[in-house]
Amino acid sequence: MSSAVNQFNAIYKANLDATRQYATTYMEGVEQMLQLPMQAARDFFKSSEQLNATWLETNLSKALADWPALYQDNIQKTMEAARAYIETATKAQGELARFMQEQAALTNKSVLEGVQVLASAASTGSEIAASAIGRAAEPVEHKPKKAA
Repeated sequence: MSSAVNQFNAIYKANLDATRQYATTYMEGVEQMLQLPMQAARDFFKSSEQLNATWLETNLSKALADWPALYQDNIQKTMEAARAYIETATKAQGELARFMQEQAALTNKSVLEGVQVLASAASTGSEIAASAIGRAAEPVEHKPKKAA
Protein backbone atom coordinates (compact mmCIF):
# COMPACT_ATOMS: atom_id res chain seq x y z
CA MET A 1 0.00 0.00 0.00
CA SER A 2 2.86 2.35 0.80
CA SER A 3 4.30 1.70 -2.65
CA ALA A 4 1.03 2.80 -4.25
CA VAL A 5 0.96 5.96 -2.15
CA ASN A 6 4.56 6.73 -3.09
CA GLN A 7 3.79 6.16 -6.75
CA PHE A 8 0.75 8.44 -6.68
CA ASN A 9 2.83 11.04 -4.84
CA ALA A 10 5.46 10.82 -7.60
CA ILE A 11 2.73 11.19 -10.26
CA TYR A 12 1.39 14.27 -8.45
CA LYS A 13 4.86 15.84 -8.29
CA ALA A 14 5.49 15.09 -11.97
CA ASN A 15 2.16 16.69 -12.91
CA LEU A 16 2.95 19.72 -10.78
CA ASP A 17 6.34 20.10 -12.51
CA ALA A 18 4.66 19.70 -15.90
CA THR A 19 2.12 22.38 -15.05
CA ARG A 20 4.90 24.75 -13.98
CA GLN A 21 6.80 24.05 -17.19
CA TYR A 22 3.66 24.64 -19.28
CA ALA A 23 2.96 27.94 -17.51
CA THR A 24 6.56 29.06 -18.03
CA THR A 25 6.50 28.16 -21.73
CA TYR A 26 3.14 29.87 -22.17
CA MET A 27 4.21 33.06 -20.42
CA GLU A 28 7.45 33.24 -22.43
CA GLY A 29 5.36 33.06 -25.61
CA VAL A 30 3.02 35.77 -24.33
CA GLU A 31 6.00 37.95 -23.44
CA GLN A 32 7.47 37.57 -26.93
CA MET A 33 4.09 38.26 -28.53
CA LEU A 34 3.78 41.49 -26.53
CA GLN A 35 7.34 42.64 -27.18
CA LEU A 36 6.98 42.53 -30.97
CA PRO A 37 4.13 45.06 -31.26
CA MET A 38 5.80 47.28 -28.68
CA GLN A 39 9.03 47.31 -30.69
CA ALA A 40 7.08 47.96 -33.89
CA ALA A 41 5.30 50.88 -32.23
CA ARG A 42 8.64 52.31 -31.08
CA ASP A 43 9.99 52.04 -34.63
CA PHE A 44 6.90 53.71 -36.08
CA PHE A 45 7.07 56.56 -33.58
CA LYS A 46 10.73 57.05 -34.40
CA SER A 47 10.06 57.17 -38.15
CA SER A 48 7.08 59.47 -37.53
CA GLU A 49 9.33 61.83 -35.60
CA GLN A 50 11.79 61.74 -38.49
CA LEU A 51 8.99 62.46 -40.94
CA ASN A 52 7.74 65.39 -38.85
CA ALA A 53 11.26 66.77 -38.54
CA THR A 54 11.73 66.48 -42.30
CA TRP A 55 8.47 68.30 -42.97
CA LEU A 56 9.25 71.06 -40.50
CA GLU A 57 12.83 71.61 -41.61
CA THR A 58 12.33 71.59 -45.35
CA ASN A 59 9.96 73.12 -47.77
CA LEU A 60 6.77 71.33 -48.73
CA SER A 61 7.95 70.26 -52.19
CA LYS A 62 11.04 68.51 -50.76
CA ALA A 63 8.95 66.85 -48.02
CA LEU A 64 6.47 65.58 -50.59
CA ALA A 65 9.34 64.29 -52.73
CA ASP A 66 10.82 62.40 -49.74
CA TRP A 67 7.47 61.05 -48.60
CA PRO A 68 7.33 57.95 -50.92
CA ALA A 69 10.70 56.74 -49.63
CA LEU A 70 9.63 57.21 -46.02
CA TYR A 71 6.29 55.58 -46.78
CA GLN A 72 8.04 52.62 -48.40
CA ASP A 73 10.31 52.32 -45.35
CA ASN A 74 7.27 52.25 -43.03
CA ILE A 75 5.59 49.59 -45.17
CA GLN A 76 8.78 47.52 -45.05
CA LYS A 77 8.94 47.86 -41.24
CA THR A 78 5.28 46.87 -40.98
CA MET A 79 5.89 43.76 -43.08
CA GLU A 80 8.94 42.83 -41.02
CA ALA A 81 6.98 43.25 -37.78
CA ALA A 82 4.11 41.12 -39.12
CA ARG A 83 6.55 38.45 -40.31
CA ALA A 84 8.33 38.38 -36.93
CA TYR A 85 4.97 38.19 -35.14
CA ILE A 86 3.82 35.25 -37.27
CA GLU A 87 7.16 33.45 -36.86
CA THR A 88 7.04 33.92 -33.09
CA ALA A 89 3.42 32.76 -32.91
CA THR A 90 4.22 29.68 -35.00
CA LYS A 91 7.26 28.86 -32.87
CA ALA A 92 5.31 29.29 -29.62
CA GLN A 93 2.46 27.18 -30.96
CA GLY A 94 4.90 24.44 -31.95
CA GLU A 95 6.57 24.48 -28.54
CA LEU A 96 3.22 24.26 -26.75
CA ALA A 97 2.02 21.46 -29.04
CA ARG A 98 5.24 19.50 -28.43
CA PHE A 99 4.89 20.07 -24.69
CA MET A 100 1.26 18.92 -24.71
CA GLN A 101 2.16 15.77 -26.67
CA GLU A 102 4.92 14.94 -24.20
CA GLN A 103 2.56 15.52 -21.27
CA ALA A 104 -0.16 13.38 -22.84
CA ALA A 105 2.33 10.53 -23.27
CA LEU A 106 3.57 10.92 -19.68
CA THR A 107 0.02 11.07 -18.35
CA ASN A 108 -0.94 7.93 -20.25
CA LYS A 109 2.13 6.17 -18.89
CA SER A 110 1.39 7.34 -15.33
CA VAL A 111 -2.24 6.25 -15.54
CA LEU A 112 -1.20 2.85 -16.88
CA GLU A 113 1.34 2.42 -14.09
CA GLY A 114 -1.27 3.49 -11.51
CA VAL A 115 -3.81 1.00 -12.86
CA GLN A 116 -1.16 -1.73 -12.75
CA VAL A 117 -0.34 -0.88 -9.13
CA LEU A 118 -4.02 -0.92 -8.21
CA ALA A 119 -4.53 -4.19 -10.08
CA SER A 120 -1.62 -5.84 -8.31
CA ALA A 121 -2.84 -4.51 -4.96
CA ALA A 122 -6.34 -5.78 -5.75
CA SER A 123 -5.08 -9.19 -6.76
CA THR A 124 -3.04 -9.45 -3.57
CA GLY A 125 -6.06 -8.43 -1.55
CA SER A 126 -8.31 -10.85 -3.42
CA GLU A 127 -5.91 -13.71 -2.75
CA ILE A 128 -6.03 -12.92 0.95
CA ALA A 129 -9.82 -12.64 0.83
CA ALA A 130 -10.13 -15.92 -1.12
CA SER A 131 -7.90 -17.62 1.42
CA ALA A 132 -10.02 -16.30 4.28
CA ILE A 133 -13.22 -17.40 2.55
CA GLY A 134 -11.69 -20.80 1.88
CA ARG A 135 -10.79 -21.25 5.54
CA ALA A 136 -14.20 -20.09 6.62
CA ALA A 137 -15.83 -22.59 4.29
CA GLU A 138 -13.87 -25.53 5.70
CA PRO A 139 -15.84 -27.68 8.08
CA VAL A 140 -15.00 -26.94 11.64
CA GLU A 141 -14.44 -29.94 13.80
CA HIS A 142 -15.79 -29.53 17.28
CA LYS A 143 -14.26 -31.66 19.95
CA PRO A 144 -16.31 -31.83 23.05
CA LYS A 145 -14.51 -30.82 26.17
CA LYS A 146 -14.02 -33.50 28.72
CA ALA A 147 -15.50 -32.81 32.05
CA ALA A 148 -12.93 -32.57 34.72
